[in-house]
Amino acid sequence: MIVKPKFAPAVICILTFCCVTAVSGDAVIPFGYIFAEALRDPDLQWTVRILLLVPIVGLLASSFINHSRKRCIVVSGSALGLIILWLLVLILFVVYPRIPTPYPTSAKVVPAVTSIPFLVAIVATITLAVRKSVAEPRFQTNRSQW
Repeated sequence: MIVKPKFAPAVICILTFCCVTAVSGDAVIPFGYIFAEALRDPDLQWTVRILLLVPIVGLLASSFINHSRKRCIVVSGSALGLIILWLLVLILFVVYPRIPTPYPTSAKVVPAVTSIPFLVAIVATITLAVRKSVAEPRFQTNRSQW
């Protein structure tokens, strides 16, 4: 049975991650730009670049998995990886910024407000994956064959 992949939850999680912003100096920088610049950085090792891509590739690849329990595991692990990446960027740009900002309250409020859609999308994606996993019957046995 060929199942049409459903990219919507994965794409929503990735897009909302890219829309979260951090304040650096006088600039408001989206995480998507920070992520793209980190991948293009020539000083960054290949293993780190691959590890940065794992959550995004995992979320997109989970759309092609037919078995709901396996898909639930891949979605949950990839979403957890994206949350860890989000926390890492928040720590590097909000908690310990390299460039101090003249507006310290905005440096903390802007990432908090723009993180709300990301967290809602992650929770909704994991909830949807778990619901579909639990709704699928474990064993399909036909007692009339016995």
